[in-house]
Amino acid sequence: MKSRRTINSALFIAFRLCLFLIALLSVFIHYKFVLVCDPASLVLPFLDKASRDFKNLFAGLPHPSEMAQNIRLIFKGYSGGYARSLKGYAVFILIASFFISSGRYFLRLIFRADKSAENPIEALNLQERISMYYLLGSWISALLWFILGNMGRLDSSIAWLMGFIGFGMLAAGCWSTISKRKKSLLEDLKVFFHKLTLKEKGLLAALSFILILYSAIAFRPPEHPDALLHHAALPNFYIQEGRVTVNPYDYYSYFTQNTEMIVLWAFILKSDFAAQLLIWGFWVSLALFVWGFLRRITEEWIALCSVFIVMSAPIMIYSAAYIKPDLPCALFVFAHYCVLFEALKRCSLEPEDSKNIGNPETWIFLSGILAGGAAGHKMSALYIGTLSSITVLGVDFYRTIKLKIKTKPLMLYWSAGLIAPLLPWFLRNFIVTGNPVYPYLGRLFGVRFDEVFYQTGIGSVSIGTQGLEGVRQYILGLFTGNAMPDVPQWGPSLLFLSLLPFFFWKSCSASLRLTLGTAIVTTLAMHVWLEPRYHMGSLAFLTAVPFAMAWNEYHQVNSSRKNGFMVGGIILLMSYQLIQLTMMMRLFRISAAHIIAGYNPENYAAIDHEELLNARWIYHLINTRTPKNDKVLFAGSSFPYGLQRKMIYNWDAANEDPFCGIAKVSATAEEMKNHLRDMKIEHVVMSNTFYEQFRNHPLKNFRLSDSEFERVQLLLQKYMVLRSKSPDRKLAWFSLRSDENPAPLALTREDAQDFPLMYLSEAREQISEGNIPYAQNLLESALSVPMAPKNKQSVHQLLDSIRK
Repeated sequence: MKSRRTINSALFIAFRLCLFLIALLSVFIHYKFVLVCDPASLVLPFLDKASRDFKNLFAGLPHPSEMAQNIRLIFKGYSGGYARSLKGYAVFILIASFFISSGRYFLRLIFRADKSAENPIEALNLQERISMYYLLGSWISALLWFILGNMGRLDSSIAWLMGFIGFGMLAAGCWSTISKRKKSLLEDLKVFFHKLTLKEKGLLAALSFILILYSAIAFRPPEHPDALLHHAALPNFYIQEGRVTVNPYDYYSYFTQNTEMIVLWAFILKSDFAAQLLIWGFWVSLALFVWGFLRRITEEWIALCSVFIVMSAPIMIYSAAYIKPDLPCALFVFAHYCVLFEALKRCSLEPEDSKNIGNPETWIFLSGILAGGAAGHKMSALYIGTLSSITVLGVDFYRTIKLKIKTKPLMLYWSAGLIAPLLPWFLRNFIVTGNPVYPYLGRLFGVRFDEVFYQTGIGSVSIGTQGLEGVRQYILGLFTGNAMPDVPQWGPSLLFLSLLPFFFWKSCSASLRLTLGTAIVTTLAMHVWLEPRYHMGSLAFLTAVPFAMAWNEYHQVNSSRKNGFMVGGIILLMSYQLIQLTMMMRLFRISAAHIIAGYNPENYAAIDHEELLNARWIYHLINTRTPKNDKVLFAGSSFPYGLQRKMIYNWDAANEDPFCGIAKVSATAEEMKNHLRDMKIEHVVMSNTFYEQFRNHPLKNFRLSDSEFERVQLLLQKYMVLRSKSPDRKLAWFSLRSDENPAPLALTREDAQDFPLMYLSEAREQISEGNIPYAQNLLESALSVPMAPKNKQSVHQLLDSIRK
């Protein structure tokens, strides 16, 4: 006993030392990050900078009378900030209601066969169950829209019906639960909050405030390149095609697309705000799952601290703000480990586990579904499914040989759960390409081996390709993001991995150790090939759970007030990571201003993506000036999101550009025109970098000759008419000539109302080109539309400069 106490004392000293080193290294990492990325913030006092940021939040907001005017304009058809945000939140509530109600029904259904004395669902607490409902419901919804999309039934009427059914089911379920209880839900919440200590109430209030506050970031249009090229572009592509199909110029359309399917639902209801809120919902669900899982095995305040460690990591906040599959995949992976732990507890791996009654088969099946659901968002998550399969197989052998338990192998239940979410996608790919996991393993399935994909996709991030220096930069990038400046990484919270040895205390059960070991091996294996964002779920589990278990063990012996100071230190430590995300704070300020002011997002420069803003302007003109059934071809340009027409596009120069393909197979410009007619193309959107991009392309297959370029130029001159250019003159819209060529394009006050920044930019370009009367008409028309005060001021300044 004395030796045991001595060991514990040494471990407690090591625990305090680990926390001290983590804090020290975090400050050092932050200092290095700021020194490299933002030297000015070292000079400016932090409080002064914070006060200026707070003032900027409210800078440029309109007078209350203007806000009231924007509210009144809603009833006249103005789809400004108030209408857009209210509709977005409403659509999100409907879709999330369907997630939760369908997930609740499915969870009860799979546990109905469990005849054990306990209610299996009650093994999960309320936070875990809500998060699990959202997760499972999102998978069910993705499957439904995949089926409906293949049937060609992407109808708004079905989308609204599903949303209202989900809301009705959720309301009925809540009412049924409340009516069966002696106490009301409000009384239950009252009791719950009354039991919380002041420290726990403060942590919960801060967490809730951050989660709700950051929902405003979803208000701006999708901006991440991956979303504009794939995750938001493909759903729009399917809607315009009227069905879920593959785009031969975009191999992302062959991947599993659960993220795209749930986003598709919001896009059918014409709300990109709701689409981004759905991703934000996964962020909230992850916070609930971390909190709920850890409060079952530790104390409330320790669980809440662990939530802060995970949720404040830069990569987590970054992923919650964009339409990308990384965060949904991470939540599925985290939930998979938690449910796997519950399953292993019921396998009697140690004598103390025998008190956990209930069949492990159902839990294993559910864990497999969650692992398959992760791969349904990102195929890279197949690593998790493969390595967890080895764990389940090992447990099967242990139970059969050592424990002499004769039941059906757990591997059967695991495999059934793993395959269920993936089967529809693999079956689709097999029918289309002959390879269920295309574009992976091409040679194995006897179809074309996509060399470009493996050169630019997988091989570029492998340790073998990077070498030792690349590995060093990669590890540093996990903390600071310097290796991948466009994607923030984990930051100082990753230092909590140093607490992993505390998992091997005797108080830690065999089932938890085995789950941890599976997560460690999986994460190490994924590091060999994949970037940090590909294993967010495993790293979330490995940073939060060891920290909570170690601190819980420490607190059982040492419950002094010093722990309160340690909690404060953890919160301050996590604040360092939030300070790094200056871009995210800027996005929040702008998005909050949109909602408060009631103006369109395009009234503010949401991000420094001038190319994106100019592209959206051209798409707006095409959407409002052409028949709905017209088809558009992209030539050397990207970011197809925002165009509400049928389209043909490639995602980058690594794939064959369709316009270049036409030039290569055509002998004359007239033949090119006939090819376009045969493909039912009416319009071409062309980048001004088209010539340079394909004349000097590094791959011979995509390089155009001088004669082919002359053919393209002759096509544009003889058979096409220039309709408009973006204000930066980098993007041009051409239409094929016909017997009745369209009239010259004229801008209207509605254009100024919907895209004021681009409207003003066009007026400036007209002034610089000497078209003063036309520019003056544009500016005078802009004065009669709802426009942010700063933009109105710009209009008056331009008018004054013209009149002088």
